[in-house]
Order: sequence, then structure tokens, then C-alpha cells
Amino acid sequence: MTTAADGSGGLPAARSGRRHTIVPHTADAGLRMVAPSLATLFEEAAVALSAFTADRGVGVPPSIWEDVRLEAGDLPGLAYAWLNELVALGDIHHGAVLEASVVGVDRRTDASPDGSWRLRARIGLAPYATNGPRPRRGVKSATFHRLAVVRRGHGWTMRAYLDV
Repeated sequence: MTTAADGSGGLPAARSGRRHTIVPHTADAGLRMVAPSLATLFEEAAVALSAFTADRGVGVPPSIWEDVRLEAGDLPGLAYAWLNELVALGDIHHGAVLEASVVGVDRRTDASPDGSWRLRARIGLAPYATNGPRPRRGVKSATFHRLAVVRRGHGWTMRAYLDV
């Protein structure tokens, strides 16, 4: 899609003779996780995000540990908060998530009539290094686009899209 007929985009005449085109581009990547419980589903989401964003290295132990507590009104909101927390921790520490131990995912009925969901976890990271994890792809954030956390049969699935 080209801007105004003269290419100015409706801006002052100083832009005459110049133009630009907006090019549609899909800048999202999708992840799908399956696990037997909510806790292991959120752990698997951490593994999937880590595999997407970094070459983890072999035998590299975490050297940075973070305790995470999140709360959201529903499970998709909790998944969104979780994935974005992991992205933020990777950015803050300039490293890769190597371990995620979800201590609990539960519904609080005392918070509101509808309840809310909370997650408690411990995250292990290692900074990017020549002999350690290396960055593979940058992720800006998780999105709400088609985000789903669904109970299926004897387990759970999560579908999430990342803005890359």
C-alpha cells in the first residue's frame, strides 16, 4: 500500500518526490505445547521458548536463579504473563532459560467471584557466552493472538504466538 498519490503521505511539501510502501509481513512464530498437568504445561512452554530463542549449549548449568510469582484472571492471561516474564528475564540477564520448575499453578477463589489464577516457579538461566548458550532468535513478546490453554482428555495443551 503506497501512501498519498504524490507519495507524500499527506505530509508537508518538503517530502515531495519521496514515497514509501507498507509491506505486509508476518512477524509471529507459533508454539504448541502438550503436557499431563498445568504445572508441566507451563514448564514445557519454558522449554519451547528456550529452544526457539537460544542454542542452549551442552552441559551448561544455570548460574542465575529467579523466583517468579504471577497472577492473572484466566489461564490464557497467565500463559501470556508467563511467556513474557521468561522473555524479560532472558533480556535482563542477556541469557537463556535453562531450567523452569513450576511449583504450582492454581486457581484462587478468594481473589474475586470469578477467581484468578496464580503461578509460582523457579527459573534457572545462564548468560550467553562462547562456551555456553548462544542467542538464536529475538522475541519481542508473547501475544494474545490465538493464545489458548485447554484441557484435553487426560492432559493440557497451550498454543501461543510470539512477536519476533
